[in-house]
Amino acid sequence: MLQTTPQERLALGVTALLLVAGTGVRVVALRDPGAQWEAAAADTLERGGVHAVRSRVAARASLDSAAARPLAAGEKIDPNRASAE
Repeated sequence: MLQTTPQERLALGVTALLLVAGTGVRVVALRDPGAQWEAAAADTLERGGVHAVRSRVAARASLDSAAARPLAAGEKIDPNRASAE
C-alpha cells in the first residue's frame, strides 16, 4: 500500500473536490436537453474517408522505409535538394 503524507492527502482531496465541483457546475450551467452526443470515427478527420487515409499511410510507409535504408557505399545526400522528411 502506498504511504502518503498528510499534505499529499490534503492535496489529493482538494484536487478531487475541485474536479467534482467543476463537473457539477458544467452539468448545471450547460444543461441543454437538445444536446446529442455522438462518437465519430477517427478516419473522419481526413477528408475522403478510408481510401484517403489508406493512401496517405501507404505513402508515409514508403517514405519511412526509404529513410530507414542505410546509404550505399559512396552514396551521398545533397542537402540542397533533400526534403525535410
